[in-house]
Amino acid sequence: MSSLPNRQYDPGLPWDVAEASRAKTYRNINFYRFQNGRLPWLRSGQLDAQAQAWAEELSRTNSFRHSDANVYENIAFSSHSPEAAFEQWRTSPGHNRNMLSNARAVGIGAAHGYAAGHGWGYIVVMQAR
Repeated sequence: MSSLPNRQYDPGLPWDVAEASRAKTYRNINFYRFQNGRLPWLRSGQLDAQAQAWAEELSRTNSFRHSDANVYENIAFSSHSPEAAFEQWRTSPGHNRNMLSNARAVGIGAAHGYAAGHGWGYIVVMQAR
């Protein structure tokens, strides 16, 4: 667990921006799963809420760590866009394995936050089971 410097909490992305980012990340993951012979994931409202709450918690506490949830979980920080998380996960063996797992449902969360050495950017959380 790494703690980031204290900064003023940013309440997150405007709802419409966050939802568009989550939807695009979901589509990117499912297209990638299709390209790799995997069934698409269903988007779960429960997992969406859980992943969103975790992204906002990371933003609120200026931290970057995995949750205790019993799920396949990827987290990412991007200064460019929330959607950039997908490319980070795709090129990381462990994160890639999670995206291609046998899980059936996924939730995506996105919040604006601070990361040491990077400044302000986007924290993205994917949780699947």
